[in-house]
Amino acid sequence: MVVDKNLPTSSIKAIKLTLLDDNKYWENVSKIISLLTPIVQLGTVHLAAELLDLKTQGYKLNSNERIDALEFIYELGISMGINVMEDLSNYQSKNEKFAKKFIWENSLLSEPLKWWQFLNHISPLSKVALRILSAPCTSTATERTFSTFSWIHNRREIN
Repeated sequence: MVVDKNLPTSSIKAIKLTLLDDNKYWENVSKIISLLTPIVQLGTVHLAAELLDLKTQGYKLNSNERIDALEFIYELGISMGINVMEDLSNYQSKNEKFAKKFIWENSLLSEPLKWWQFLNHISPLSKVALRILSAPCTSTATERTFSTFSWIHNRREIN
């Protein structure tokens, strides 16, 4: 909160108490938190996409990022009514369905989205991968958030 430094301390305390007791203020804080939550989740989507990229399979991710990505993929699968755990394990270790040599040879020749489309009827994980990898990239939510943030943290005159 920005307050004029020339105000007496008692006035600053009164202003703070007024704000903290204002229900509308806390309502607005809740709105901002709900606005920022999807942005935090966006980072997890990017981690999941990195994990599902055939060329890297998330090798640049640290252990915490890998866990976040796996958890995101698992939860998205659950929300879509798909159990992806077995396929996710097989994909990571290149076992069973993913063990076929021609599947991995083709992975180096195609884009990840096309590769997962190729496996669409073979692997439940492919449906989740397609959802993640085909998500549109946009900065609209971020721009909206920074606009709100600057509005709140602008120096305002207090009467």
